[in-house]
Amino acid sequence: MTNPLAGKPLRYLIALDQGFGDLVEVGYDAERPSGETPAKYCNLRDEYDSGDYGPYLPPDDIDAEYGEPAPDPDSDGFWANLATQLDRAKRQGFKYVELDNLDTYDVSTALECFDKCHERGLDVFVKNPLMVPARVYAVMLLRHKAAVLVIVEEDCGTPATMQAMRDRAGVPNMPIRFVSYGSNDSWAQECAREIAEQKYVDMGVTHSPTGEYASSQDIVVPTLPPTSSPSPDTPTVEITSSGDVRVIVNGKPVG
Repeated sequence: MTNPLAGKPLRYLIALDQGFGDLVEVGYDAERPSGETPAKYCNLRDEYDSGDYGPYLPPDDIDAEYGEPAPDPDSDGFWANLATQLDRAKRQGFKYVELDNLDTYDVSTALECFDKCHERGLDVFVKNPLMVPARVYAVMLLRHKAAVLVIVEEDCGTPATMQAMRDRAGVPNMPIRFVSYGSNDSWAQECAREIAEQKYVDMGVTHSPTGEYASSQDIVVPTLPPTSSPSPDTPTVEITSSGDVRVIVNGKPVG
């Protein structure tokens, strides 16, 4: 079955509420989808430090930089935070969600989160899977029935490591989208060079020179994976208007 996201450049605009393009991911506070293929940013941490989803894990560098404490996954607060966001995204008409800060937790917790998405009919953009603890099992994230695309930020993977991961996961053509932001796009350019040299399929690269993902510029547009064609010995069946059945192999009637 063909992935409906195959070959589509990702407009990764999580700093905005609206965007333009086909495959568009908008931010936490977005109230309606953008583009023909809409995705929404969700946060496994407490986005606005509301205090509503405790108890919390001990403070860390993300808490210090962004003011987003991490709910304890062994508590009801963690799951309430996730359910609130998923139910809102579903109600607003989004088809896809990204669960940010997946790497705060381990693979087993991440897979449970993916289950919750699948229960609601939401597909998942897997964020920085190589950074999730117990990475030897991180291939399970790509194998999950809700996983449809992977997003990789700067220093969280390379085209080669992501190709190896999707091969190990048995999904060699899963779409991979590398995203970066800031005044320097050297990492994005290096990813682009590697993708071109190795001819990796369905890997795209974008850079946001405006804010932290407030814009999106293509550096590499993903190429479609090769389509499978029937084996030359695969028979086709024709039924004529009179009800006769003919079996044809390589264009020649059999029998």
